[in-house]
Amino acid sequence: MDKFDGRKLDHKTREAIRKRAVQRILDGESPEVIAKNLGYHRSAVCQWMKRYSDAGETGLAYRKIPGAKPRLFVPQSCADCQSEVVINIYAELTCPVIEDLLDNSTTFYS
Repeated sequence: MDKFDGRKLDHKTREAIRKRAVQRILDGESPEVIAKNLGYHRSAVCQWMKRYSDAGETGLAYRKIPGAKPRLFVPQSCADCQSEVVINIYAELTCPVIEDLLDNSTTFYS
């Protein structure tokens, strides 16, 4: 039997599970029992309860988890070149250097 992974569920389903779990806790059921029944860890259920007590039902809604910020490449527009290029943010490239790279059809990586 495969192990349950709640991350594979869509956001609406996960939100409904959180709301039902909190309601069951408010009705007097133990977070440990709820967590075991749902296949989540007890600490996750307790976090849901904390979010509910802090922000109500809106605290249980889906929220985007920020990932790592891009460190290597960002798209930047070069006004002089009149084209969008991707450059290394750590390299100090000027428009003439970019123009030279584009003219020579050179690909550069960091």
